Amino acid sequence: MMIVQKILFRRHLDDEEDLIYVAHKHWSEIIASSVKTAVFGFLVPWTVWFFIPSVFWVAVAWTFIFWCWYLYQLADWYFDAWLATTKSIIDVEWFGIFHNMSTRIPYAEVREIQWEIKGIGGTLLRYGKASISMATGGHVVLENVASPKKVELRIIEIRDDYLRHQKMTQSEALQELLSDMLVDHIEKKGIPYQQPL
Repeated sequence: MMIVQKILFRRHLDDEEDLIYVAHKHWSEIIASSVKTAVFGFLVPWTVWFFIPSVFWVAVAWTFIFWCWYLYQLADWYFDAWLATTKSIIDVEWFGIFHNMSTRIPYAEVREIQWEIKGIGGTLLRYGKASISMATGGHVVLENVASPKKVELRIIEIRDDYLRHQKMTQSEALQELLSDMLVDHIEKKGIPYQQPL
């Protein structure tokens, strides 16, 4: 599944950036469109065709139009997501085939992640709201996200791993810089001589 997601979301990723985790909206958000498509895009036109065989091509066209509408709704549901990558979190919003938006949130900017589950449906089906508070004061929210607590824990884990790796890399770079400065000083001025006591 992650391979498919890497292909579908690759245009939001930079070079040498890898997708680690994707937080999607809950399937309950697409269930109404699925039922409408099943009833009005399949059951109704083909029931009419059963009683009036001369409307075959009308039933085919009607079904095709409804299924195209359903694919559009499915894409709208699927492409509203948070992408946790090796570099940052990307909030992807899909408004249509020709209108997409993404917001990149560096892990160093993430101050806290909160989640909330409200209502009977959210409690039973385990969906709710997840939000990221940024150090700059901004907020990013993903409504009706599946398993918001899992989303919070997974993103915190990825963020902490990233920050730990950055700290180690910076520490190694600082050690290398100090070592180079010491070698340069010794080459230019020699080892300082200290008189014995």
